[in-house]
This record gives sequence, structure tokens and C-alpha cells, in this order.
Amino acid sequence: TLLRLNGTPPSGSIFAGFNAAPLAEGATVTSISQPTGDIMKFATGAIVKSVRAVDYPFNFNAVKYDRGVTEGGSSGSGLFTLSGSSLQLRGILSGTTVRETGGLKCGNTQDVGLYGPFDLFYPQIQSIIETPPAGFPSGDTDTNQPSGTARAINLSAIDTKGLATGAITATINYAGDLDVFRINVPQDGQITVFSTGGKDLVGALLSSIGAGIEASDGHTQTDDGFEFGITRRVTAGTYFLSVGHYDAAGTGNYGITAQFSTALDNYTDLWWNTPEESGWGININHQGNTLFATLFTYETGGAGLWLVMSNGTRQADGSYKGELYRTIGSAFNATPFNPATATKVGDMSLRFSDKNRATLVYDFNGITVTKTITRQVFQKQPVCKFSAFDRSFDFNYQDLWWNAAESGWGVNITHQDKVLFATLFNYDATGKGLWLVMSEGKEISRADKLVVYQGDLYRTTGPAFNTTPWTAIAVAPVGKMKFEFTDGNNGTLSYDLNGVAVTKKIQRQVFGNPATSCDQP
Repeated sequence: TLLRLNGTPPSGSIFAGFNAAPLAEGATVTSISQPTGDIMKFATGAIVKSVRAVDYPFNFNAVKYDRGVTEGGSSGSGLFTLSGSSLQLRGILSGTTVRETGGLKCGNTQDVGLYGPFDLFYPQIQSIIETPPAGFPSGDTDTNQPSGTARAINLSAIDTKGLATGAITATINYAGDLDVFRINVPQDGQITVFSTGGKDLVGALLSSIGAGIEASDGHTQTDDGFEFGITRRVTAGTYFLSVGHYDAAGTGNYGITAQFSTALDNYTDLWWNTPEESGWGININHQGNTLFATLFTYETGGAGLWLVMSNGTRQADGSYKGELYRTIGSAFNATPFNPATATKVGDMSLRFSDKNRATLVYDFNGITVTKTITRQVFQKQPVCKFSAFDRSFDFNYQDLWWNAAESGWGVNITHQDKVLFATLFNYDATGKGLWLVMSEGKEISRADKLVVYQGDLYRTTGPAFNTTPWTAIAVAPVGKMKFEFTDGNNGTLSYDLNGVAVTKKIQRQVFGNPATSCDQP
């Protein structure tokens, strides 16, 4: 950061020079710091290598000390070399590695200090602190400062789905160039920013005062790792986006797209009432401002009954509401599988009092049921958030999965730690709704991207959906279920029901924007 002094420095102040040439490996250097405002300290060492820090543009210079060390609270202090008897600024301390317990300290031979090279920052400030030399790039219309002069990425009006979009084209004009853009967010929601154009870029979302919020250096849209992408919940206000090339010498044209969604908390999970009403539940899959909810319960007589709200939309009061359907279709093992037929049986609404509690109200053929529901916890819960990007690299599979060529059946996966709770909704030999559950699918193997989970499969019977008080269910094992995931988007589902084996290709079902990505904390 370059600051302009508001007054004259105190009498006797000594000014350091600077040197914008790259530092070579092996160069001897001096650190001068005032950790947490303490008296001035110094340390000496050498450049051992140039290293990459995740989600930062350009490399850092790594310094191993041979005398002294930098202490906590030294970030922003200078790295210098000697020119005769004068010091010349060559870098700024940004952090350290943490390979040993306690991190950087005297006697630690593993960890190094990481300095942002002055030679990469210098081109951004050269025109401010001195007259640029002949041939210095001109015509760069993209400021490198979070300010009112930054080019705006203007969002369109919010549409009926709660989405707004804006785009801009820009250029990395010279080695070390950073571009900064301004985005005005109209209300609380989700902001998504991503690059296009095939350049290897790093993007950082900044606050209204330029403080870092989140950064990305690729592997969000494609597996080449070039295009960056960020989806983040934000409040209304001004934000900035900093864009730099991964390679300090890289230049070229690129595009930036910004998308805004009015979606807030993400409710993707398995929900239930309490252990006292064990045996029924509702899977909620949340994408954009739409909920796809699958209710698993029982009809009169105790047989399994599943109902679906496939398009629960967010209402003005923050609740979600949609039509409720019951479907009939081909038997679970039918080949080919014919599309299911849906019949409306009522409506469903979900009103969330916070991230973990809600009121479920639905009517089934004129009978209304109201339940208080909470997230079902059986292992360590993942963090689910919105994402507009490729989920091939996700190793948490919590989502709604289907076979796109066989509309009408699917499987909900709730993934906590290394256990899958899977609820399969399908049809019996008569075409009537059938649901089965694998309540404890355990990871049995992992090799590169191929991850396999397997567990016992059960069929349950229980009291009618509107029974009060709820009574005990009966559980009967019917076979095994196995998932083989080849990446975060695709897999194979295999199960047997009373000796009848079925194998299906499955994919995550996408019905809204942004979709959901869950990650184990």
C-alpha cells in the first residue's frame, strides 16, 4: 500500500532508497521491523527461493534468517539490501510459513519469512513517485486502487428470480499490473464474480476500504485452474475486485462477470422433528431462491409415502412456498424407465426462524400438518454455501442426485464427516411411491478421485403422516447400497432390493442459480 504523508516527517528522519530490480536467490538481505509497535529490531538473512502463496497473484520472496528473526506483529515491515552504506527497500513482509509448531522463531530451520517483492509493486506506483521512463506503458484505464475512480461493473436490474448481472472487459497492460473494479451491491445477498478469456488470473474480493474478503486463483470453473471465481454472502454496499495475472510477467485481455442473487442463508440438509418422531424427515435442497423439498413419511396403513415440492419459491416475507405433488412411475428396476406422472395433492411452506430451525406446513389431500423441524445431526456437519462454479473438485456429496434421462426418481445425500445418509425415492412394481434409506453409508475406499461409500439399505413402515402423538416405526433390512463417485459431479449408484439389483449413473441435479457446494470444516 502506498500512502501519502499529511505532514513533514520529524527532524532527523532518515529516508531509505529503493531498488526495483528483482532479487536473486542467495542475495543477502536485512529486515527492519517494529513488531506490535515495539522498539526497532533488525535481522539478517538471504533469499532462499521464490514461492507461491495460495490465492495471491505473483510470487513471494522467501527469506531464511541467519541472525535474528521477525516477530509477530511485523507484517508490513521492510526488507532491505545495502548499497554502499545506504539501505534500499526490496520488499514488504506479508507472512511466514508454518512448518514447525510455533512458526517462525530463532533456531527454526524450516520456516521462512514471505516478502512481497518491491519490483512487482513498483510498476503500479512509478507514474506517481517519478516521471515514467520512455516507453513506459500508457493508456491503462483500470486503476489499481480501491476508490471512486475504479471502473464500475454495473449490475442490471434484479429480475423475477432475484438475479442481476454485469460484465466488463479489461487488460493486464504490463508486468505487475493489477486492476481494481467497483461493484455496488443493492441489498443483502450473494455476489459472484468470475473471469473469462483464458488468462491465468487471480481475483480478490475487497471491502469498501480495500480490505481483503476472499481470493481465488482458479480451479473454480474448469480443471485448468486458469479462471478464478468467488461466490460470497455480502451486505448491501460498495465492494472492489482486484485482478492480477498469476505470473507477474503475464499480460493480455480478459473479461469479468459479476452476478448478484438475493438468496441469503443456505438450507440444504436433512431435516426432522426430534428423536421422538424418528422415522420421517424432509430433505431440502436449496439453489438460488428455490427449494426442492422431498418429504418422507407414511400413509394410512403404514406404507411408505413420499411427496415432493419441486419449486418452492421465496416469498416476500422470507418464507418458501410451492405446490406439493405425489408421483407414480416405472418400477425401480424398469428398463427403460418412463417419465413419472405427477398429481398435485396440496401445498407446502417452510418458514425459517434461523439457520437451524423452521416450521413446516403442508396439506395432503385436504389434511393439514404442521411440524417444527431442525437439521438432523449424526456426525460433524459440513458448511453449505452457494456456488456458481464447477463442483468437480468437491469431496462432500451433500445434494440431490438423479439420472437426467430418467426424470421422476432421485436420491438425496446428506454427507457428514465420512458418513452418508441417503434417501432414495422411487416406485414399486405397481408404480406406487417407494422410499428406502441407507442411514449409515461409510467410506470404504478412496483412490485419487474415485471415492466409494457403502451401507445397509432399509425399508420402513410407520404411523400415518398426521398421527399425533407419533408412534414407533418398524425397520426392515432389504439389501445394500453403494455409491462410487468419480468426481464431485458424477457417480454410480448400486443397490439391491430384496435380491433385485439395480445400477444407475447419477449426477447432481441443478435447478437454480447459484447452486450449492458443501465442505467439511
